[in-house]
Amino acid sequence: MSIHEYFDNTAKSLMAFQYLEVMLKFYIRDCDRIIQKSVKDSFHYSVREKDIEKMPLRRLIEEFSIRSNRKDIISVLKKLNNHRNYIAHAAYLLTIEEQKDSEKMQGLADKIAEVTKAVKACMKALAHEHSRVTNEPISKEIIDSI
Repeated sequence: MSIHEYFDNTAKSLMAFQYLEVMLKFYIRDCDRIIQKSVKDSFHYSVREKDIEKMPLRRLIEEFSIRSNRKDIISVLKKLNNHRNYIAHAAYLLTIEEQKDSEKMQGLADKIAEVTKAVKACMKALAHEHSRVTNEPISKEIIDSI
């Protein structure tokens, strides 16, 4: 694998994490809207869309865990957050020696591919969970595009 392919795959992995963050934001926002609608006659509950929009992945995971009882998804999200931090902050920082070490580069590339695959699987689970909670069907085309 060339260094250019490695960096391209690293960028694609980060993009997958960005989509995961957006999906979490939709889930949190929609859950808050459901709560707001159900309690509007009893008390005021506000949806903090601007706050949600600014949250990093770690905070989004915390907010998701408050609104969901899906321990399986929460567990995966927490593990993925650690990988995301490595990819975002260290995956591009390779020495010349590391870049020339084909075994090392292949190992790093394989790890990033594995993480990206896990992110996409988590996004699919999150899409299904979002569909269940909002009672809105999700198309096969959307699931297949993830």
